[in-house]
Amino acid sequence: MIDARGTRSSKTSIERLAKELASATDLSFDGRHSVSFVRRARDIVLRTRVAHRTLAKGLSHPLEITRGTESFLDNFYIVVDSALVEIVQNWKDRRSLRLPQILDAEGVRVPRVYVIARAFVRETECAFDRDLIVGFLRAYQRVSPLSIRELDRFPDMIRFALIEEMLRLVEIAIADQKERVSADGWFDKVMRIGRKKDAPREMRKLIFALSERYAVIPLALDRKSTRLNS
Repeated sequence: MIDARGTRSSKTSIERLAKELASATDLSFDGRHSVSFVRRARDIVLRTRVAHRTLAKGLSHPLEITRGTESFLDNFYIVVDSALVEIVQNWKDRRSLRLPQILDAEGVRVPRVYVIARAFVRETECAFDRDLIVGFLRAYQRVSPLSIRELDRFPDMIRFALIEEMLRLVEIAIADQKERVSADGWFDKVMRIGRKKDAPREMRKLIFALSERYAVIPLALDRKSTRLNS
């Protein structure tokens, strides 16, 4: 899941990020937040598998498969699902997630090592190699040392953050494609009404008003606008 062919972030920018993260810590230890994080992780696992089923079903339905979603499908069982299984197994014992906690961007207390892993993944846009990870951790620990347990959990957190980011993009793609399919279907229905001799002129005005408001409809108009004159 790590793209080692090239990184999008420089070593300097990654070290700067690490120092910023390390200097903004307000550590706490609360077992209740550990339980909440486990629930969050299980929800991500479930949603990832649902997304896979949705995309797989889309292969036989009018759901456009993009390059990114195609890669997700091709690598799901080899890479994604195996990572999900390993994470679930490693976190089965909730004591393994009794880690120092800090507030995330949403104001929720989560494991500190998860926050820095997610920030690293987003900063690099999921493209990084081992050297960049090592440099990031070293820069962070010059300011705020991590515990042995946190370092032990960091690889899992990197995988989890990658899956979260991938899921976010896949869910956006699925929602976008469903909207396009729905828009085309709705447009066809309206156009069938518009071709009738007794169709009110206001219906055609509505079609164009909607096409100006929703970006997906002009794509359909390009293909079907000739029907207006039929």
